[in-house]
Order: sequence, then C-alpha cells, then structure tokens
Amino acid sequence: MALLWIVFFLQWSFLSVHASDPAPGGRLDLAGARRLALAHSPLLQAESAALDAAAAEIQASRSAFLPTLDATGTFSRSDNPVGVFSSKLWQESFTEQDFGIDRLNRPQPRSNWQTRLILRQPIFNQGSEIIDYRLAQVGGRRAELAAEGCRQAVLYQVEADYHAVLLSGEVCGVLQAALGLARRNLDLAETRHAEGLALKSDVLAARVQATDREQELIRAENDRLLALAALNRTMGLDQDTPWEPAGDDGVETEIQALEEWTDLAASRRPEARLAQAATEAARLEARKAAFRHLPTLNLEGVYEFNSEDPWNDPGESWTVMAITSINLFRGLGDQAACAGAEARHRQARAMEQDTADRIALEVRTAYYDLKAARDQRAVAAEAVEQASEAYRILSRRYESGLALMVELLAGELALRDAKLRRIRAEFDARVAAARLRWTAGVLEDDGES
Repeated sequence: MALLWIVFFLQWSFLSVHASDPAPGGRLDLAGARRLALAHSPLLQAESAALDAAAAEIQASRSAFLPTLDATGTFSRSDNPVGVFSSKLWQESFTEQDFGIDRLNRPQPRSNWQTRLILRQPIFNQGSEIIDYRLAQVGGRRAELAAEGCRQAVLYQVEADYHAVLLSGEVCGVLQAALGLARRNLDLAETRHAEGLALKSDVLAARVQATDREQELIRAENDRLLALAALNRTMGLDQDTPWEPAGDDGVETEIQALEEWTDLAASRRPEARLAQAATEAARLEARKAAFRHLPTLNLEGVYEFNSEDPWNDPGESWTVMAITSINLFRGLGDQAACAGAEARHRQARAMEQDTADRIALEVRTAYYDLKAARDQRAVAAEAVEQASEAYRILSRRYESGLALMVELLAGELALRDAKLRRIRAEFDARVAAARLRWTAGVLEDDGES
C-alpha cells in the first residue's frame, strides 16, 4: 500500500511540473514559450552548472580555515651511520652495545617502516584564507549575476523569435492575399482581352506579376519555417517541433520618462552589478598582493610509528610545532605583484564606469527606437488605408476602361508593400518594447518566473 502511495506521489509530482508545458503541435503563446525556454534552454543549463561550480568553490575556500590530517608511510633501508642511529632511536630499540665505536661508524644495514599522522591547523598565511574566501563569495555573486543576465537574454531572444514567427505568418497572409489579387487582375485582363478591350501585353504583365507573387509566397513560407526553427532552438527543443503561435498578448509597454528607464537599468541590469563585482574582486586581489609582506603562522602536530618490520611493536613519538615565516626579500617580485594588482583594480573601476555608460546608451537607444517604431506603426497603418482606397479606385477605373493595366498592377504592388511595411512596423514596435525592458533589466518582471 505504501508503495502505491509513493508511485502516485511521483506521478502527481511529474504531472504538476510538466502540466504547464504546451504539447508539440498545439497552440503556443508567448508565456508558454518563455516557460519552455526556462526549462530547456542549453544556455540556462550551462549557467546552472556554473552556479554549482561557484558554490563548490565557496565550499572549497572554507576548507582553508579547517585543520588537515595526512597519513604518510615511508620504508627505508640504509647503512648510513646517522640514519641507522636515528632509526634505532625511533624504533626504541637502542642498546648499550650500540655505543660501540665500530657499530657506530660501520653499522649493519637497517630497515625502518615509518608511519606518520600529521595534523596541521592554519592560523594566518598572509591573509590568504579570508581573502580567498571573500573572492569565492564574489565569484558566487558573479555567477549568479551571469546566470540572471543569461536568463534575461534568453527571455528577450524568445520574445524576439516568437514575434518573428508571428511576423512571418502575417507576411505569408499578406502575400497570399496579394497572390489572390494578382490572379484576379490576371482573370480580369484575360476577360477584357477576350472581349477585345485590352491588349495582350496587359495579360502578360498580369501573369508576370502573379508569378512574382507565387515566388514571394514560397520564400515567405520558407522564412516562416526558419523562424519557427530559430524559436525552437532558443527554447532548447528539436528544431522540427511544430507549433501554432497563439498571437501576441496585446500588452503595450508604457513609455515612461527616459530617466526612469535609465535609473532602472543602473540598479537592475545584471551587467552593471557584474562590473561592480569585478571591481570588488580586483580590490581583493590587490589586498592579497599587499599582504605578501606579512608573516605566516601555523600549528602542526605529528604522531609517528617506527619499526624495523611491520610486524614488530613500533616505537611511538609525537611532536607539536608552531611554524612561522617572514617574507624578508623575494627579488622585488612582491612589489611588482602589488603594482600589477593595483593597476588591474584601476582597470576594473574604469571598466565599471564604461559598462555603466554603455548600458545608459543602450537604454537611450532602445527608448528612442521604441518611440520611432510606434510612430512608424501609426504612419504605416494610414498608408495601408490609403493604398487600399487607391487600389479600389484603380480597379474600378480599369474595369471601366479608364485606367491602364500598368496602373492597376502598380496599385496592387503599392498595396502589398504598404501591408508588409505595416506588419514589419508592428513587429519592430513589439521587439523594440521587449528590448527596452531588457536593456532596463526588467524584462523578467512581466514574464514567467
């Protein structure tokens, strides 16, 4: 019975995790695309591994504060007078006969099996323990910020690719409608030619334009498949996975004052905080280099066993030591290391300022791009209305024999171009809005977390 409950719980857990993921071939909205990318993107999986590595480095740096315990084993055999004398003392087997001059000067070869347990407790090693620990913590923050930056970049790319799929679908729709108009014009030209009211050249021109529309539609269908493959790649899925885009959420990004977006970016952009963390790491490296002139102090305890063979009772001894060293002179290498570390700290501060300036410019660019894209979208919508009315008038005039075929074909071309400009302006406005949120570091606020 307990096993059944466990199986039920595991199945429920699996379904609860994956229930929100849309099924391949179904309708995919932008929120669903975000969820799939967050769950399957190889870039995010790589950043997750980097986070684990950074956490392991922090844990490793903590070990520098803890004692170490090593066991060593050594076998030696020698007739060296000092070595034999020492071995007998270690083995606690020295006798009065061993004081004989001949035995001291020309001893018989002797074996020694030595086992040592060495306990070391670091106390202070030029501040390396605490500085390395702080560097590891900064490295952990940098890994978190890099992961956050990658997360926002993936979400932005998902939104851009998703809108590219929508754009390609709408382009196919426009070209499909344009093909219908071109075929209608061809039928009209053939009818008027059969009635003796149009020239053969009208039919040929209409047929060429209909062929052009067919070729454009083929290219547009190919672009749609490529856009879908790019979206699948960004989401970390097989590029042949079929989807039916559900359309845009229709939410417009509010255009606040430029200063508000810039302030948001300064506090929210992971790259800005990543540059600050890099400066902090450089500062710690400079301090570590300066601390090379300080002494070191460590405690060490040794417990050892010595015997002539492994089966005899060994001689035992222990030693406790406090070991210190002072760096007096190392060929001016430490001074050069300090100068280099200080220079890298200054470099990091300059790069931090450059990053802040670059982010501010990116926000400014995205801000004005969004305003321009929305203005262009409004103008493009008016152009479609005007082109539609112009084509309607030309169509009636041609049917009445008051307009040339070349004028009708030019009107159809103008209508097609106006519609394509309108949907591209719509796409540019949507992507510009996403880019503004991304450059301000708030793209994830309206996405799936």
